[in-house]
Amino acid sequence: MRLTNAFRNASIAVKIAIFALLTTLIFIVSLVSLIAPNILGAIASYGQEQALSEVKIVQSQFTLLEKQLTSATSFLSFASGVRSALENGDLGALRASAILFQDDALTLDFVHVVRLDGGVVVNLQKFVNRVDRDGLKLLADEAFEQGTTSGLVGSTVDGEAAAPVLVTVSSVKDSSGTLLGAVLVGRRVDTAFMDQLRLEREETHVGLLYQGGLVAQTTGAPNEIDRLDEAADLIAQAQEGEIPVKVSLGGLINNTPDIQAYAPAIVGGSTVGVFALRIEYSVLFSLQAKLMENIRIAVVIVALIVSNVLVVLIQQGIIRPVRNLIGQIERITSGDYSERLAVLSTDEIGRMSASFNRMSDVVQQREADLKTLNQTLEQRVRERTREMREARDDAVAAQRLAQENSRLKSEFLATMSHELRTPLNAIEGFSGIMLSGMGVELSPIAEDMMKRVSANSKRLLHLINDFLDLSRIESGRLDFVKEPLNIRRLAKRWRESVSVLAEEKRLDFKVVIDENVPETVMNDEDALTKIVINLLSNAFKFTRQGSVELRLEMRESRFIIKVTDTGIGIPIHARDYIFEEFRQVDGSSKREYGGTGLGLALVSKLTRLLNGSVLLESEVGKGSVFTVELALEAEEILA
Repeated sequence: MRLTNAFRNASIAVKIAIFALLTTLIFIVSLVSLIAPNILGAIASYGQEQALSEVKIVQSQFTLLEKQLTSATSFLSFASGVRSALENGDLGALRASAILFQDDALTLDFVHVVRLDGGVVVNLQKFVNRVDRDGLKLLADEAFEQGTTSGLVGSTVDGEAAAPVLVTVSSVKDSSGTLLGAVLVGRRVDTAFMDQLRLEREETHVGLLYQGGLVAQTTGAPNEIDRLDEAADLIAQAQEGEIPVKVSLGGLINNTPDIQAYAPAIVGGSTVGVFALRIEYSVLFSLQAKLMENIRIAVVIVALIVSNVLVVLIQQGIIRPVRNLIGQIERITSGDYSERLAVLSTDEIGRMSASFNRMSDVVQQREADLKTLNQTLEQRVRERTREMREARDDAVAAQRLAQENSRLKSEFLATMSHELRTPLNAIEGFSGIMLSGMGVELSPIAEDMMKRVSANSKRLLHLINDFLDLSRIESGRLDFVKEPLNIRRLAKRWRESVSVLAEEKRLDFKVVIDENVPETVMNDEDALTKIVINLLSNAFKFTRQGSVELRLEMRESRFIIKVTDTGIGIPIHARDYIFEEFRQVDGSSKREYGGTGLGLALVSKLTRLLNGSVLLESEVGKGSVFTVELALEAEEILA
């Protein structure tokens, strides 16, 4: 009741002020409630993208370190001193070669040379950790079978678990190919190793989770990195091959983002542990500060609008007492800010006059400031425009230079590939002459060697031909010659070319030509043959049992080539890159299926040049279907 009476007895200015204050507060609350979720969402999305980028850098650096160790073992396995030590127990020759004492240059923490029976010939180690002998023996046994392998082996100090060791092993053979032993080299996965993974980025902290515990982390890592019980689900996802990222936002004001990421640590194609990342991004805080500054600016603008409305309401509510001020106000509003109102009392009119005078001072000062700022901004705009124009010209020049370098590179590769074919054709010709018995009689051993030379020269010639075609395509030097092609006669030649692959693997091979396929079409025979042969060869390579089918059909004005197999199939994640050069589903050194990864790349490029497209349907374990669609104009279809 008292508040109601006080409000009723209050002056018009007080009532309007209360109304304006409530309106402003309601607007601010509504604005924050609407914008806050979007701000937090934007910060979370940005943090997640940055975390995934950091994870890829750590994984790539880890893979690079593994490859460096693999190169070191391969280098040591061919050292003459190592072979002498394993063949004759000649440690003097080993020391004379000085190979194993270059471990500082190779950044190695230990080097072992072992015999086939597991006996240690050389044991060089920089640290006091006791490396798990069973783990080393297991890797050595794998190297005896596969040649080279890698793994993560645990270690202990005084019986307590310590930092594991990244180990690569290469087998050692004598000149006749007899297995003598193996060379093991390794690096301890300690703080220095982890610091190398993050490439000196202090805002990224990395830890390695191995066998259920945190075994190593970067310098200065926060305590939160070892809270494994709070991230059990994320760790489990990483062990399954995923990369989970968690961005925790406490609130819009005084917020402290917590970015966590977990990624599988892969050695030798297998997941051996999990990388735990904690990332500090000051940019998130600056982004949040900018957004908050925008909100404050919006609030100020609304406050100014409400102030103007308040002035209008006051003028309408007390218009009579201020009629004597209209003349002076008109002079001020006409642009003469030097005019000031006389303050004759301390009531509302007097206070209003004083406030109006102060406002005039502020406006006058702001006008001067704005004029100065406008002149400064115009100068800045001119300078920025000039800088952007110069940057644009530099970028255009750089782009032209890059395009010219790319064209010259492709022309060089095409020329070199063409030159390489000449001696390979000569090797193949002479090999054929010797194998046919013309002029020379070969012993069984020599004949077997010549067959190997012939087979490998054919394989290399095929690879160079594919590489030459790709180089010609990239350099724009591959021309197509369209001519009338008898599809059924051409399909018969395709079948004869690859039927030996079906016979070798005992696979059913069918060629189906629909009735609606015309007898003759206009197209480039060499390009079509390379597309079909590469697809069929790929199908036979990855099919252990079952069948392979080539189907030719017409759909309206499109010529369809479909190759279906019952092979191993292609996983979803690999479908984005299998059409790239030198890329395969399994790109590891231990892959079951050989090849260079040029076949599907050549199919894709030739199809695009023929104004067509390649579609892929596949299911792991059930097979794949490659469909090539070529657009044929009416005059290209001959009845």
